[in-house]
Amino acid sequence: MTPSTTARRATALAALVLSAPLVLSACGGSGDAAGETGGDGPDAAQEAVYEFTQPTYTSAGGALDVRIPDALQEVAGADFDELWVSGMTMTPHELESADRCAVDLDVSYVEGSKVAAGTAGETEDEHVAAAQESFDGELQYGLELIGYASWDDMVAEKGVQESVELMSQIVPVTPEGTLDEDAVRANFDGGTQRGTTLKALGLPGDPDTSGTARYPDGALGLDALDPSSPETGVYASDDASQITIVQPCASSTSDEDAAEFTLEFPRTDEDETSGVDDAASFTFTVMKSGEIGILDGEVDGYQADANGDWIAS
Repeated sequence: MTPSTTARRATALAALVLSAPLVLSACGGSGDAAGETGGDGPDAAQEAVYEFTQPTYTSAGGALDVRIPDALQEVAGADFDELWVSGMTMTPHELESADRCAVDLDVSYVEGSKVAAGTAGETEDEHVAAAQESFDGELQYGLELIGYASWDDMVAEKGVQESVELMSQIVPVTPEGTLDEDAVRANFDGGTQRGTTLKALGLPGDPDTSGTARYPDGALGLDALDPSSPETGVYASDDASQITIVQPCASSTSDEDAAEFTLEFPRTDEDETSGVDDAASFTFTVMKSGEIGILDGEVDGYQADANGDWIAS
């Protein structure tokens, strides 16, 4: 699926390259969802719960709870001692749009862990290393967006100065076509509590430190969400206690092309350079009807067997 562009990137590129084509692919369906429903009773939509016992799940509409089950925590033992989030509730958020659907995300933090989520972040060196790791992909994305096969082709036609100015709207680049580490360091910001909390959940964080080429402007404020003309993205309050996620409307709950974001259950992991790792993760879809689908749900190091018992994977 072609990445959505932010307003900042679109404005900058339009001013510099009026002829650059931006082609957005249509999101298509991928068949019926596999998994379970929330049940057949009148309150089924309010009782839908997903606990990672299978990789997919389909709700019947209404709120869907995603939880780390007690049985898994007992089996995992010390692996989950530093878990920050015990559950998330996704509730369909009504929009006046035929192509964008949304959910409100309510996060249940383990006691005392929201402070950890709000203070976890990259050091400057880690930020540069992450930028270096993603540079090749971001540069290629920018070249394709503008209409060139390679950096050398772009420089040959536009010259070094114009090429650097244009590409720097997407990724900081040197005249040689490599990452401009000085620019990355100059723009480094340790982040706000809001930004680091969102990043710990796997979502775009603060502008320029979100760590994603698709969303360099990071999460937007709640007041930026236009119900009649919503843009794909994450919208959050100043303390990240209120979060709304907007994605393309899914044609079915198993429509992988409509799953834009991966949500993560963070935990402390000193073996990771950032000190944070995800204990479990999942992507999700949301339909115009309010039905929510879970895709690719998995737990790091554990899986449920055919009897529903948790074992090491």
